[in-house]
Amino acid sequence: MALTVGAVALVTLATSATLRFDPSLQFLQLLSALDIASAASGTLIGVTWLAGPRWGATAGVVVEVVCVWSIWSYLSAVGSAADGAWLVDAGALMRNVLPYDMAAAAVAAATLILGARHVARTGRL
Repeated sequence: MALTVGAVALVTLATSATLRFDPSLQFLQLLSALDIASAASGTLIGVTWLAGPRWGATAGVVVEVVCVWSIWSYLSAVGSAADGAWLVDAGALMRNVLPYDMAAAAVAAATLILGARHVARTGRL
């Protein structure tokens, strides 16, 4: 999970800097990428421990799709600046992004805890 999140962070920073995005946009993209990577990875691992690799991969993809959809929904509602940067609208973030991000984080934490308990109880991954 740490390797996935770290790799996503490096790629996001390098890409944003190469494209010469505004530093605030780079930071927003980094936060979004880290959120998606950590929630999807945690969910994938937890569900894999609970139900196997096929269900784990499916759950990870579902979390990714929901998180990306929430950002797309935000950008559709708010738009972007003339220079292509994301506009920041706190109200729209609270409606379109944060509830889904918090839900994804809760799902990841819950599946990791339940998966770890399952592995401890059964003794197998």
